[in-house]
Formats: sequence, C-alpha cells, structure tokens
Amino acid sequence: MSIGGLTMRVALVGAVGVGIAAVAWCGCNSLRTSDPPKVEPQRVASVAGAEQTLALRLLVRLGAQAPGTNTLIGPDSLLSAMTLAASGANAETRAQLLGAIGFDPSHDAPLEAMAALQHTLAQASASDGVQLAVVHRLWIDEGQRLTEAWRQRVDAVFEHAFETLDFRNAPEDAREEINEFVADATDDKIVDLLPPGSVDGTTRLVVTNATWFKGLWEFPFDAELTLPGAFTKRDGTRVDVPMMKMNASVGFAEKDDEVVVELPYQGGELAMLVIVPKDIAGLAEWPADAFTRKAASLNTQEVDVVLPRFTFRGKYALVDTFRDLGVTDAFDQGRADFSAMEERRELFIAGIHHQAFIDVDEQGTEAAAATGVTWALKSAPARIPVFRADRPFVFAIRHRATGAILFAGVVEDPSKT
Repeated sequence: MSIGGLTMRVALVGAVGVGIAAVAWCGCNSLRTSDPPKVEPQRVASVAGAEQTLALRLLVRLGAQAPGTNTLIGPDSLLSAMTLAASGANAETRAQLLGAIGFDPSHDAPLEAMAALQHTLAQASASDGVQLAVVHRLWIDEGQRLTEAWRQRVDAVFEHAFETLDFRNAPEDAREEINEFVADATDDKIVDLLPPGSVDGTTRLVVTNATWFKGLWEFPFDAELTLPGAFTKRDGTRVDVPMMKMNASVGFAEKDDEVVVELPYQGGELAMLVIVPKDIAGLAEWPADAFTRKAASLNTQEVDVVLPRFTFRGKYALVDTFRDLGVTDAFDQGRADFSAMEERRELFIAGIHHQAFIDVDEQGTEAAAATGVTWALKSAPARIPVFRADRPFVFAIRHRATGAILFAGVVEDPSKT
C-alpha cells in the first residue's frame, strides 16, 4: 500500500492442488467480464450464508489453536476452492465437504451460484474508490483424464477453464508457476502459497482463484489525529498502538455485551463491519448468521470512531481443521470419491493451505488471501456515541446487499504483524 498515491490492493487467492483451468470475473478493466450463470436468488443467498458460517467456524477453531493471536482468513477464497472440490466429488465425500463449508449436503455443490455471487460482488466495484476482481485458474496434469460432464460444467461456469502442467516429470516447475500466478494476482502479498513438498510427482490437479480488492474509506480518518493509544488484550495487559480517529454518520449499535460499527468504502456497496464484544471468547457462541444480524441492528448516526491502525498475516494448514468440521473421506485414500471429476477414483485431497494479509490505515484497506488444496494419487442514545476498538475485536469486509464475506478476522493484538 502506498499512502502518498494511495495505491492499495486487496487480493484473495485460492489454490487447490490437483489441476484444472482459468476463469475470470472482474469489476475492473484489467480482466474480461463474462455473463453470470442464471441462478435463483435464494441459491445465491445460500452461498453468502455459507461464507458467514465458514468464516465463524474457522475463526473459532483457528483462534482456539493459538489463543491470543490475530486470526485472518478469506472466506470467499476458501469457499470458492472447496465448492469446486465438492463439485467434483460424489456420495459421502461430497456430503462431508458441503456440510463442512455450510451447505445442505442433500443438494449438489452450488458452483453456478458461487460464480453468480462473485459476479454480483464484481459489480459492486463500480465506484472510483473501489475495485474488485475475482480470477480463477485450474491446472491439470497433462496425463490426467477428467470426466467430460464435469469439465463442461466448469467451462460453462467460468471462462478459460483448463490449462495443463507436467506434474509427473516437473513438479517443482509446476509449483513455481502456480505460486508465480498467485503472487502476481496478489501484488506479491502472498508468496509461496504452495510450500516446498506440497506438489510432487503424484499431484494431478490444482485449482487457484484470486480476488483483488482496492477500497478507499467513504469517510477517511484524519492522519493528523492518529496518536498512540492503549489497546487492552484478552489477558488484561496493554500495548500502545497508533489509534486512528474520525467523526461521521455511520451505522452504529450499542448493547450491554458489544458495540458495533460499519465503515463503508466509497460507493457504499462494500463495508467493514467491526464488532467489539465484551468478551472475545464468546465468539464460539455466535449464531451462523451473526454478521447479518449485527448489520441489521445498526442505525445511522453521528459517531466518533477510534480504530487501531493494523497490519498482520495469517498462515494455516487446514486439513486437521476440516477434519474437525466433519470432512474425513476426502483425505482418505481408501474412501475418497472424486468420481464426478475423474471416473477411476484415483485422487484424494493431500493438503489444504491458506494464507492471508491485511493492512488497514487512515485512507483504506489492503488485503490478500490464498487457498491451496492439493489432490494426489492414491498409493444508541441521543449523545454522540464513541466506538472505541481498544480491546480484541472481530471484523468482516462484506457486501452489504448479499452479506457475502470477503475477509474476516479477529484482532487480538494490533501491535503484532
């Protein structure tokens, strides 16, 4: 992020290891825009709902793995990658994947609805102060056969669908090419998405997706008002961090157990919802549609907003986390059933990698996230209220109309990068 010229990029990338192709949705001029698939509004709404469900499930579980540390994920990236995975699965493997990411396991993977939602999000970037693009690329080993029905389905949903790499004979070259694509798509914020050893001669399929976001605040903070302030961590200790300040008419709600504010980006389609609960440990008790409920409770009024300037990263290996969510067969060589994509049932998910980055300052937001899933062969009151985020808080960058979640996180210590 360059503050002087305000060059900000927010990117979200997903990589799923096992090979496929290219897709592009975009709200800017750098990529082609394709027509969205025709999908019933309720199915699109179910995707946005699943993003909320997945966001909360992962924030709780990842936070429990490392108490007191910041957590950051890209739910739209993760859901894109895992929905593609589920669309290639059958039977119990598909049911487990869909259930884990927040969908009804009795229905098919909503691949078309996912694409339609992403097209809606791209249209939200019509403002000069906001740009949003979603790009997919699917890489397949040159010797791996896919079912024609699945291939046609992916081609019908996304543009430019299949590209080949030589995983069998040159796995390291393939890994470097995929990582280069991800780094380029995220302005080098996510590098080495697929770590050494994650791609080898048994890899057959890799799905990558990237979401790029550039957002300026509708009501920017005044940098001259930013001063060191105390932030109280979960354990009661305090750290001094740069606290930004501004006054504006924004969505606000205050209850006994939490304070909520919504900070819009230019154009008003996208916003950051910031929730400061009385006890951050209570996140585990939030309902699946918590972000929608909290946004619906807001009233627009004049608010003095105090928010820390923060920058941090998250890097996670998620196989065990998804096992905890009920996915078992997809990782088991004997039970994995991806016969919707390849009839011989010779592939299983070998790894799920996720990285994310966010930088929030007085003028806007920059963020990036990447997901890598690898498949391998078997063998309020009248007074002016004050919103003060000076203790652990939850945030979500969301599309206000649909509730879709692009980024979500928990800030436990803004002094940590």
